[in-house]
Amino acid sequence: MRIASFRLGLLALTATIGLSLASMTGAAELQVLQGTPSAKEIEDALAPKSAPTTVRFRGITLGGQKAPQPAPATQAAAPAQPAAKPATPTQATAAVAINITFDFNSDKLTPQGQQVLDNLGRALNSDRLKGNRFLLEGHTDSKGSDAYNMALSERRAKSARDYLVGKHQVDAARIQTVGKGESEPLDPANPERDINRRVQILNLGS
Repeated sequence: MRIASFRLGLLALTATIGLSLASMTGAAELQVLQGTPSAKEIEDALAPKSAPTTVRFRGITLGGQKAPQPAPATQAAAPAQPAAKPATPTQATAAVAINITFDFNSDKLTPQGQQVLDNLGRALNSDRLKGNRFLLEGHTDSKGSDAYNMALSERRAKSARDYLVGKHQVDAARIQTVGKGESEPLDPANPERDINRRVQILNLGS
């Protein structure tokens, strides 16, 4: 039986839990903010982290040890080529979980859930984050069938997105949603724990 307020998590569990996301987060560590974090706390957690010190472009290392070497004098000069563009990032620069509550077995937000999303909306519209895109991941615990949990996680992620777009005028193109169901619990040893019922928000960069 499901508990009445199905919690969705969007930030990371604080410094006590260092978690690496298996999906799109790559090296980004999931942070969990409990309770009702302020807009500033959410903004700080979602702000892009420092880029790697080494970036490689076709054998040239920037910020590393190697420097581009000139071609041997006897070698014919190669035709000029347009500069290579860096690959589009596929990793999130930050990942967060915040507790958002919904009505029992529903995608309808509770007043507390709306309050959390109000702070999230203010954070997404801040100067530091307004140029970034985000992914909202819906997650459930293991209670119920796989199909039911997948559908519910998708509906709740979309409900959170719709609220941000409608109430805070966040550009819909900046927010993607996906349902994960029960497939990626924060606590795999206890898949029915409420900590697994969450929505995670990933900063995908600009």
